[in-house]
Amino acid sequence: MKKCLRTKNLLLALGLLVFISAIPAAEEAPVKFQSKPLLGEELTYRVELTGKATMPGGVVQATKGEGKTTSICVQVDDEGVKTVVEMLSFGLPEYKWENVSPEQLKMFEESQKTEEFKQILAAASSLSITRSRPDGAVLSKTIPPMAPLMGGQGMAGLKAEPQAPIFPDKPVNIGESWERKMNGVSFKWTLLGVEEVQGYRCAKIQFEVTDKSPTTAEATAFFAIEEGFPVKMVTNFKSTTTGRAGEFSSAGSMTTELTERHKLSPDELKKVQEEVAELEIGFAYLEKQEQDAAKAAFQQFLSAHPESRFREGVEGLIAQIDIMEKMAKEKKAQAEKSE
Repeated sequence: MKKCLRTKNLLLALGLLVFISAIPAAEEAPVKFQSKPLLGEELTYRVELTGKATMPGGVVQATKGEGKTTSICVQVDDEGVKTVVEMLSFGLPEYKWENVSPEQLKMFEESQKTEEFKQILAAASSLSITRSRPDGAVLSKTIPPMAPLMGGQGMAGLKAEPQAPIFPDKPVNIGESWERKMNGVSFKWTLLGVEEVQGYRCAKIQFEVTDKSPTTAEATAFFAIEEGFPVKMVTNFKSTTTGRAGEFSSAGSMTTELTERHKLSPDELKKVQEEVAELEIGFAYLEKQEQDAAKAAFQQFLSAHPESRFREGVEGLIAQIDIMEKMAKEKKAQAEKSE
């Protein structure tokens, strides 16, 4: 009797399983991408960078570094245009060398103790202020002093050109792609699916640069659909260039992941807004290529706000100005020498 009941129950379970498996899976609704600014929202991300560079002669430098980026929404107007201040900071990276002689290794290690190296490390931190629409279109963005070294074409002084909307103007189905061209570079995004990441319902997006270039990059990002901000992004890149000394190649990966979401108190927000207004004075000088005045404005900011949460980013801006000024002087001296 018990054996018959077990057999009957097994048949019922198998029948139910077949019935459930026959039900078509619910299709994911098209995803509408939109930034949803929240005044006073502070997002903090962990940044991990790993890379390997191969230099002429076969010398290999492996790098591992960690840092963080913090963004705060300081203003939202009636049309949803948000103003965000973002600070990037990095700690001391770890270096490992391959195919180097003891003499070369000693030279590399000694170079990391110089003031010049400390200045370059400080310049890795930076600060920017961006105004953008809910569709991701950038209306204005401050540019760091070292941007010209990165090939920032089309700049009037140090001011970024407005960028087209990043997000598509209609809901996107899984598998669909959209393309944009920003600052002369073509990008392509593809919606791969919808997944839960850190408790957020996220759109999984593949991102790639489609232009033919010595540098290639692709990324996978997870964007919180309801909240309207990125939760995680993994970027892989590689580059190969040839100079007088030979070929230089590099490859690496950068992971950016949300670690904290915080709402500033009214008093905290007011203080941040006041500080950002002062920082914009320095950026205005940078836009006009008045580096000395910009440096003085940033130094005055540090004197007035020694405990500012933006201190490391502002120190990075000053270090970048110093590096650019030094390079300009060396270039001028070289030109005068060749005359």
